[in-house]
Amino acid sequence: MTHPDSQLNGFLRGNLYISVADVVVVECPKTGLKALLHYVEEGYFSKAQNRVIGVVYRYDPDNDRYTKPKDVPDSEVLAKIEGDWKDKIYYTIPSSKAVKGHPGLEPTKEKQLILDVGPLMPVPKLVPPPEEQLDNESRKLWQDVSQAINDKKFNDATRIKQDIEQYQRDKAAQRERDNTEFKPRFFTRPTDPNGKPELTEEGRRALTGMQELQFHLQPGIS
Repeated sequence: MTHPDSQLNGFLRGNLYISVADVVVVECPKTGLKALLHYVEEGYFSKAQNRVIGVVYRYDPDNDRYTKPKDVPDSEVLAKIEGDWKDKIYYTIPSSKAVKGHPGLEPTKEKQLILDVGPLMPVPKLVPPPEEQLDNESRKLWQDVSQAINDKKFNDATRIKQDIEQYQRDKAAQRERDNTEFKPRFFTRPTDPNGKPELTEEGRRALTGMQELQFHLQPGIS
């Protein structure tokens, strides 16, 4: 399964919200089934938000040329998915050639509910107390930006954010002048071509500590 790209929008209006615009791929080599979920990008004048559409079909791993739901021919579709990823998501089974040739699969006359996230509540985050967090951990590093946003002091939030980013750029420039390679602390490299991060030994220890609710980390190189 791949993960979609998300963005934080609403800075200009002072009303922050997350939008998702990408195609997620879910495939199962064991069953030969694949799903393409298209998180539709929100138009500037469009009222449609958080819309997702998708299809499920049987795929050939050696010759799979479809990258978006609209690419899959209707005759090959086993199920269609649509809805609002912040509200309700439904599926339908069409009267396609693929469905007719699939034992035990019958077309649906109406949309069937898969998921209703409305009644769900976010899981509370478990984090160490502020005094146990390192200076470069997210909550501590960005706490002044968060506080400014909560206080609706958006100019201050922008200025503080820019200061933090400039500090990071200055450090990168200094490393370049010193001909020093940046080495992540918890991962083997900053980015991985296949999108799957590989942990260092210290990263594995940190992950184990998180699973055991032992969050404390020793200061590293800033």
